[in-house]
Amino acid sequence: MRPSRATVPAAWCPLPIRPSLRALAALIALGGSAALAACGGGTGVDVQSFSVNLNGQPVTSVREDSTIVSTITMSVDTDAGHVIGASIRYAVSAGDLSDTTAISGANGFAAVTWTVTPAQAAGKTSLTFAACADSEEPVATCTPLVLATMDLTAVS
Repeated sequence: MRPSRATVPAAWCPLPIRPSLRALAALIALGGSAALAACGGGTGVDVQSFSVNLNGQPVTSVREDSTIVSTITMSVDTDAGHVIGASIRYAVSAGDLSDTTAISGANGFAAVTWTVTPAQAAGKTSLTFAACADSEEPVATCTPLVLATMDLTAVS
């Protein structure tokens, strides 16, 4: 003899026993959106940090008006090699940069020009240039670390 199936009165269960395909798709979409948002930035990809290294010493010159202009070249690297397309952030203790952000190019290369007027250098003996790089787009979210120090007593 077969066991009998229990039946549930319709008034007891207000939801249909089989969810519709549309309701199931909405539930999956909602769960997927929550999972992506939890990964940071909605991208689902962790942000990677990269090394930024100077390519030699900055090339520095002094204009007739005593403004100091320094071109700084650097490369963005990992243990595996150069990083093309990394987001870079620059910062200086005083002066102006040709740009405060960049994207590394061929061989992880990047360059920026740092200009310091006499008024910006007044009362200081040294200034610092800092940079960092990560995979966050379009702008790096890392905190720049000092890469170069400009000794103002040696610049003439």
